[in-house]
Amino acid sequence: MKDNELKPCPFCGTDPTIDHLLGDNNCVERWVITCHGIHCPAFQVTVIEYDEQDAIEAWNRRIK
Repeated sequence: MKDNELKPCPFCGTDPTIDHLLGDNNCVERWVITCHGIHCPAFQVTVIEYDEQDAIEAWNRRIK
């Protein structure tokens, strides 16, 4: 697995999505990773970080 590759959700195995969000006037950015598994107990649970790599690392450290 590459350092920048997202692991599946540890609860349901669904592939998460990663989005780059910009705040007001494009001055504050966030990286948001979300599980969209409909029957997942972690549905819509997110990881939010200011740096893309930090977000990926935080998501990939998650455990049940």
